[in-house]
Amino acid sequence: MGAVVVAEVPDAGAVRLAVSPDETFTDGTRIVPTAGGDIYRFDLSGLAPGTTYHYAVEADGALDLVRAG
Repeated sequence: MGAVVVAEVPDAGAVRLAVSPDETFTDGTRIVPTAGGDIYRFDLSGLAPGTTYHYAVEADGALDLVRAG
């Protein structure tokens, strides 16, 4: 299974998406965007059915947990 996450991140150098079944993101992975600019698209694949995933945008090494999902 898969999903798409789109995020607007203006004025950032390196942007990734943290994805984890753990809301603390200690047991997760980082996804690089498939499209960038100020609006980034992240294509997720290999998600396990019935599993709750959490995500947060990481810009320049800092996770934005305020707008995490």
